[in-house]
Amino acid sequence: MTIPEVSEITSEAKDAIEAAALITDAEIEVVLDDGKQDKAIERQLRRKGAVVVVAPLLGGTLRDQAGNDWIMDCRIMIRVHINPEKNADTEDGGAGVDIYDMVRAVVDACTRRARHPGGEFLKLARDAFTLSQFDPGLWTYDIQFTKEAML
Repeated sequence: MTIPEVSEITSEAKDAIEAAALITDAEIEVVLDDGKQDKAIERQLRRKGAVVVVAPLLGGTLRDQAGNDWIMDCRIMIRVHINPEKNADTEDGGAGVDIYDMVRAVVDACTRRARHPGGEFLKLARDAFTLSQFDPGLWTYDIQFTKEAML
């Protein structure tokens, strides 16, 4: 197996997160954001109170060049959203998950899945996670990773 293409990173991260026990047990949707998923994200926050969103790549830095191929260190952000009120209402379909457990599940899923022999796992970025939204209706943690890929 070779180094993945830049275009494969987000779908590989989505697949890894969807396989995480906490995500499957709580039936939490993982959305691959293509800029047109706002309604799907809102629907999940109303339905389950929790959703994970894999954002488009944030960018990349050149690591090495091999002929006409460039090996990049790409940055990816995954957002964990919780609607605290709906999430806590397990009698009415809420997921009933702890946001910190969700952050941990995403980190575990993304960092423990090898992409190719001798290659790298997704790695937590130096600024690993940040609370980017905190109000009574929405909590959001942005988790950042890096991954080697070919451009």
